[in-house]
Amino acid sequence: MSFRVILCGDLQFLQNGFMFIKRDKPEGNKKMKQLENIIIANENFKTLLPEHIEQLASRASIIDLETGAFIFCQDGRADHFYMITKGSVGLEIHASGWGTVTLQSLRSGDLLGWSWMFPPYRWHFDVKTLESTQVIAFDAATVRDHFKKDSDFGCQVMKIVATNMMDRIVAARLQILDLYGRNPDYQGYAM
Repeated sequence: MSFRVILCGDLQFLQNGFMFIKRDKPEGNKKMKQLENIIIANENFKTLLPEHIEQLASRASIIDLETGAFIFCQDGRADHFYMITKGSVGLEIHASGWGTVTLQSLRSGDLLGWSWMFPPYRWHFDVKTLESTQVIAFDAATVRDHFKKDSDFGCQVMKIVATNMMDRIVAARLQILDLYGRNPDYQGYAM
C-alpha cells in the first residue's frame, strides 16, 4: 500500500489515505553543524551573520519526501517554511472549471512559503513533490518569536522573504503574460 505524505505539526497517524509524519528536531552538534552547512550553502542566506544561521538551524529539521507527497495544503496551518535541498515541488491551486493547476515549479535551492509571516498563518496553495525531494523545515512560530528578541535577525529574514516573494510574483506575472499571449480568444488587457 502506498501513502501520500502530508506534514502537519508533530503528529503521526493515517487518515483518509494520507500519512502524517512526525518531524524530528536536530539533536547534537553533528546534526546542527550539518544544518548550518546546508543553510550557509544556500544563496538566499548568504547575507546572514553566523549567529543568525545558528538560530535558523536550531529551529530546523531535515525531511525526505517521496514523489507525490504534499508538503502543505491550502487552508492548512502555515507553521513552517521550507528550503528545498534536493528535488522539486509544484505550487498548485484548485481553480473552478480548471481543476488543479500548477502555478510554479520550484527546485533545489528555492525557498518555499511566506504565509507563515502573516496572520492568520494559513496556506494559500497546495505544494506537492514532483520527484523524490528533501527539504529543511523551519519552525515558523519559534522563528517569529526570535524576531522579538533579535530585531536584526528579524529584519534580515524579512529581507530574504520579501526578495523571495518579489521573485515569485514576477515569475507568476510572466507566466500569466505567456498564457494570455498564446490565447487568441483572450479579450482582456495585458498587464
